[in-house]
Amino acid sequence: MTISKFWQLSIKPFFIAPQWEVAIIAKIFLGLFAVYMFASILVMGVGIHYIIEKVFPDKSTIDVISGNFLYIFDRVHRAILLSAPSFSSSSVMDTLADKKE
Repeated sequence: MTISKFWQLSIKPFFIAPQWEVAIIAKIFLGLFAVYMFASILVMGVGIHYIIEKVFPDKSTIDVISGNFLYIFDRVHRAILLSAPSFSSSSVMDTLADKKE
């Protein structure tokens, strides 16, 4: 058997399956979406430098980005910590003791 015969035998079940059209279309759309997201992030990454220079002409781009990033990170971190339930050690121990009895 040649390589082409092995290729035909390996690809045949894929085309016999009833969902192969849907699978190919889904893979094409996912690939296009990935390319779109990559291009969007690349354009935003390059363009943000020029936008920040126009909005804040007296500040460094790195200072603006890092300052805003740290502020947003701090706000999100505080929101997550404040929404988490707090337990005192005595209430946890009481709950564990109740379950054993």
